Amino acid sequence: MTPKQLKISAVLSYAAIFMGMCYQLLLTPLATRVLGPSEFGMYSVCISIQNYIALMWAGLSAAYTRYYFRFIQNGEQDRARQLNGVIVLLFGVVSAVIFIAGFGLSFHPQTMFGGKLTAQELVLAARLLRIMSAAGAVLMLAVPFEIMIIAQERFIFNKAVLIARNLFLLGMSALVLKTGLRSTALLTVVLCGAVLYCAVQMAFCLKKLKIKFSRRGFPRILLIEILVFAFFILLQSAVEAINFQSDKILVSRILDTASAGIYSVGGQLAMVLMSFTAAITGLFIPRVNRIAAENAPDKLTRLSDLLISTGRAQFIVVALMFTGILFFGRPFITFYAGEQYGGAYIVAVLLALPLVLQMTMDLGQNITRAENKHKPLVIINLVLTVLLFFLRIPLCRRFGITGAALGTCICIFVTQIIVNYIYYVKVVGLDMTRWIKSVARLLPPLIPPVIFGVAVMFFADIKGILALVLYAAAYAAVYAVSFLLFGLSSTERNRIFGTIREKLGRG
Repeated sequence: MTPKQLKISAVLSYAAIFMGMCYQLLLTPLATRVLGPSEFGMYSVCISIQNYIALMWAGLSAAYTRYYFRFIQNGEQDRARQLNGVIVLLFGVVSAVIFIAGFGLSFHPQTMFGGKLTAQELVLAARLLRIMSAAGAVLMLAVPFEIMIIAQERFIFNKAVLIARNLFLLGMSALVLKTGLRSTALLTVVLCGAVLYCAVQMAFCLKKLKIKFSRRGFPRILLIEILVFAFFILLQSAVEAINFQSDKILVSRILDTASAGIYSVGGQLAMVLMSFTAAITGLFIPRVNRIAAENAPDKLTRLSDLLISTGRAQFIVVALMFTGILFFGRPFITFYAGEQYGGAYIVAVLLALPLVLQMTMDLGQNITRAENKHKPLVIINLVLTVLLFFLRIPLCRRFGITGAALGTCICIFVTQIIVNYIYYVKVVGLDMTRWIKSVARLLPPLIPPVIFGVAVMFFADIKGILALVLYAAAYAAVYAVSFLLFGLSSTERNRIFGTIREKLGRG
């Protein structure tokens, strides 16, 4: 992929995330007012279950990318075609399992939502679970074609389709709520979007890319090797699911669905932060696998350089978003969801706090997978996550949604930051000392915007949306100027100004 295509892909990645953010942030205030806390809580739990399902494909996706580049690097085109056939078959099986399991769960909705629902709410919960399972199964069918498109580095098409899908979901969901329809119709829109998304991905692979498939002759030993590789990444996905999705279900069971609805509002802000930084990581996964497959003598140095360069960009983005939540999150949530959701502010802060460092070293996980050194790390993280999960239960009982968020914060700090850092140094061999120094150099530029944010937080009287937007824009301007002057290297500044001069010259 050329530098120009990489820039376009990066812009489209953020455009896709922005549309996804608009879908969540614009839909939530409508949904909370139309559905009410209890029904919105049930809807949010169903969406969390679908997010669980989405995490399941990460293992097979990473396995496909790693082995596809290995086959291409070795000139094994037949193996690549066989891999395409096998991966489609495996995702078909997973899709069927999701559909059957979801329908089975719908006959016992109290398993997910606890025993505090009325008879009418149980009927609604069963209906939502059935629609959710169908949507999850369809999305799983689309995944193998999506990862083939990404492996071909056709990011522009991939992100354009994501933008179109989010536009569809936003427009149709808003229409559904405006016409008085409720959570069942909302999930039906998600199902229709999944069907269209799957059809477009399949058509592009078959008609445009003309990807070939073959299941015959694929060595059983190699298939077992791929499945073992994928299984450990699936375990890592389970760790992420426990960290980022199980808390809403836990709150729903221990407290009630209304509390789960409030918790979901705070969680959405943290997930937006994660999505923005994950977009940078996604663009470099093929390059990581290509470097690992080449197995050159300077491989670890090149991978460390890539981790540091992406980490700097991710820190600048994630620090802006976290401090924005910290300084402007409380009035934003009040205007956004209503005063009854004010408890979501501390949830958002606690969930976003560990992401500042976790997402800055996010590419390290993909490097570990590309090097096939992820298995011990996954087992360590899984054991620690399960143990720390039990810490959340008494915290949730004692401190409510704040305790649940605090437990999640502690778990992410231990498993995804401390343990991962030590592992990257001791086992993978990445130069994390340079990574620390690189991130540390970005801390002084935070001082001016933080001083500005604290002053606004304690002395400004933000009583309207216009005032909130103006203060937030002023904060973003101070942040940008501070990092431009004191945070970026001369090379980075020259690259930015060179691009601006180039665009103005064309104009």
